[in-house]
Parts: sequence; structure tokens; C-alpha cells
Amino acid sequence: MMTEKIVQDSRASRTARTRSPRYHGKLARARANLNRLLSAHIRYSANGKKVVSHATINDRNKCFGKMIRDLHALGYKLVELDNLKPKHIQALVSLWETQGLSASSLQKRFSYLRLLCQWLGKPGLVGEPARYLQDPSRYQRDYAARQDKSWQGQGVDQAAVIARVEAKDPRVALVLRLIFALGLRVQEASLFRPQLDDLGDHIQVVAGTKGGRPRVVPVDNDEQRAVLNQVRQVSVQTGRSLIPKTRTLKQWLRHVYYVLDACGVNRKHGMVAHGGRHAYANIVFEQLTGEPSAVRGGSGSQLTRSQERAARLEVSARLG
Repeated sequence: MMTEKIVQDSRASRTARTRSPRYHGKLARARANLNRLLSAHIRYSANGKKVVSHATINDRNKCFGKMIRDLHALGYKLVELDNLKPKHIQALVSLWETQGLSASSLQKRFSYLRLLCQWLGKPGLVGEPARYLQDPSRYQRDYAARQDKSWQGQGVDQAAVIARVEAKDPRVALVLRLIFALGLRVQEASLFRPQLDDLGDHIQVVAGTKGGRPRVVPVDNDEQRAVLNQVRQVSVQTGRSLIPKTRTLKQWLRHVYYVLDACGVNRKHGMVAHGGRHAYANIVFEQLTGEPSAVRGGSGSQLTRSQERAARLEVSARLG
């Protein structure tokens, strides 16, 4: 009986953690008013011309709901969203700053706030972030790489690790090889269809890209060609990609990360699959400029500012 009670309590705890927030009184009325506003706008992009993804819809819904709950928790019992004022904006931003949100999180929330105000017919209500933040520098992202995050930079024997993964699942090893050779993401490598996307001197990356944005990646060395040929041989069996016919994308990705984790490719051991993209970026930068990247000891002294910028833009375009 005691064991059964513990199991029941555990289930109840998990349910409580995943249950949607409850709304009562003024907060419930505020949420209802928010829902009416969202029903007319949430499915569309800022300009109203495109339908956004389900992930974006869910993210917006959660973020706006949290803003309302936070305002009420701070003592601003806002019910009608039309009554949103600068003091409410300031209260939210001050809260975010004390929570230590990253620059990217702050930028997203400001973007959502502006979008909400646009839907309310108050497009100018949200000012520049510096007006609200005690430390405006918190809003600025730092894009400069400070350390080499590739496996090589971490002192990892890339060939040995991939061989270990290959012994467990050759297809997962091919996902890694695509990441290192062509800078693909795990999902992009998994969904890559060589019969359609391998165009000889370049590949097109279409399925599974971030934001649905396709891109082109040059194929200019024998290593890349060898990896693509291996992927083609395996993909013939499925008639599509590296994903077996018996698995959905979700099941496959879960399997990939399970195999990688079992082979020590995880944050605990200081190496993740994404490190292959960092390695690819460093290689491409050196190919384009003739100098190592800054994280690999390059000084950039032989490059003009415009040359370095052009190289970084090209690397970024290939990575997507």
C-alpha cells in the first residue's frame, strides 16, 4: 500500500508540473480577453501575410500568458488589454532584468511585446530597450566566438569517437559525418535526401532547416564526396533519407541522441554533435582567407576588415 501511495504521489506530481496554469477572478478575465485578441492574430506573421508554424503559435501563446500572469503577480491587475500602459512595459522589463534573462531572450520578449501592442492598435507603445533597462548592454548579443568549440579544440579524437558510434549504429555515424563534412544540423543530416539534394558540385539543404530556410553548401573536396556517396548507398534502402522506414523523425532523433549519449557524445563529456558545425566553420574560414580563425590562434593581421567580414558572412550562409 505504501509503494502504491508513493507511485500515485509521483504521478500526481508529474501531472501538476505539466498542467496548464490556472486562472481565477481578474486574471481569468484578463486571459479571456487575451484569448479573444490572439484568436484574430496569433496564426499570422507580424505583417499579417503569412501563417506561422505551430511552434511559433505555441511559443507566443505561452509568452503572452506569462506576461499577463507576471503583471498580476506584480500587483498590476490588468483586465482589459487596451489599458496596457508604459508603466506595465517597465514593470515587465524590470522583472526580466532581475531574472537575468539572456540577450536573445530579452530580444524575443521585446519583439513579442511590440507585436502585442501592434495588435492592440498601439504600435508605438514599446520604446527602445535602453529606456527600460538599467544595464542596456544586457540587450546586446555577443556574437564573437571566445573559444574553439569544435571537438579538435576540446582535444577529442574525432575519428575514434565516430568509429565508436559506427560500431553501435552506422547510420548515426553517417549523421555525424555529414555534420563534420558539410556543416549540417542533426535534423538536417537525418532528413538529407541524396537522390534529390546532392547536385554534384553542391548540395541543397531543404528538409529540417532552421526557420524553413533552404541553403546551398558547396562540395569541393574528396572527403565530402566520399561521405555523400556513403549516405547515398544507405538511403537507397529507405528510398528517402538515413531514417529507417520503421521510425518517424521524432523516434529517429530520440534514437540518434541516445546512441550519441551512450558513446560519450554529450555535454557531460564536453562534446556534442554541434561541435562538428564549429569544426566545419573553422575549416571554411581558413579556406576562404588563408588564415586560421581567431579561436584557432589566427590574428587576422593579413586581412582587411571587409575581407574578414565577407568570409564570416560566407561561413554563416553555409551554416544557415
